Amino acid sequence: MKRILFLLSFCLFFTANMQAETVIIDGLNYILDEEAKTASVTWTLDHLSGNIVIPDNVSYSGVIYSVTSIGDHAFDYFYRFFVNIPEGEEEIWFEDFRMAGTGITGIVIPESVTSIGRSAFASCSDLTSITIPSSVTSIGNSAFSDCTSLTGITVPEGVTVIEDDTFNNCNRLTYIVLPGSVTTIGRAFNTCSNLTSINIPKGIRQINAQAFDSCWRLQDVFCYAEAVPNGVNKITVDCSPIFKATLHVPASAIDKYKTTYPWNQFGQIIPMTR
Repeated sequence: MKRILFLLSFCLFFTANMQAETVIIDGLNYILDEEAKTASVTWTLDHLSGNIVIPDNVSYSGVIYSVTSIGDHAFDYFYRFFVNIPEGEEEIWFEDFRMAGTGITGIVIPESVTSIGRSAFASCSDLTSITIPSSVTSIGNSAFSDCTSLTGITVPEGVTVIEDDTFNNCNRLTYIVLPGSVTTIGRAFNTCSNLTSINIPKGIRQINAQAFDSCWRLQDVFCYAEAVPNGVNKITVDCSPIFKATLHVPASAIDKYKTTYPWNQFGQIIPMTR
């Protein structure tokens, strides 16, 4: 039997959201929760540019809704297409073309927002700056993936997990400030090729061994945890630069770091002097 296979990376997401009612207010799309009187910024296919300001609240049909979240793919632009399947073709693969939010240079997020969804700003390639308010406690995976003009970012206190691919291919990032609340880091910083150093907070409990894949300019990692965090997954030698980087750790735990994977893969491990 012949079969047709389509690769739709957004299939489940868009199916769910096309069934939900959305409204457009001042050029942005929102999903409204009429019971809770809250609004979530949702995806749009309209081209946006410049500095995007998300309000604390919006008014619709005389009702005020508090903007509390930035949903999955909110500013990640998808362009979909349809194809006629040629007779005799057994398998066709295709995926979305995206314009990646080109033209958006800045995002202002209000204090009312508590969560940033999966791929919310993915591929916003002209985005140079973003301030995440202290109210945000959750950031989805790939939230800032391929933001190739972003040079620095501060994650607010309260965020506990840095998900896989959060900053994937943010190749102009020179600094990332992580809060003391972070306990888990996934494969979060891969291909941040201009990142030279990073501080990992004292409360870290788990880190993906591939967190710094292809961060080729990484020189110093400062890990303040006295209890050595667990490492998950195996390092891919061809992609990891940590073999030539220096790990700075508390003097009281240096022997433990030297015998624990993946920390013992660093080029050298030395006691902290700051």
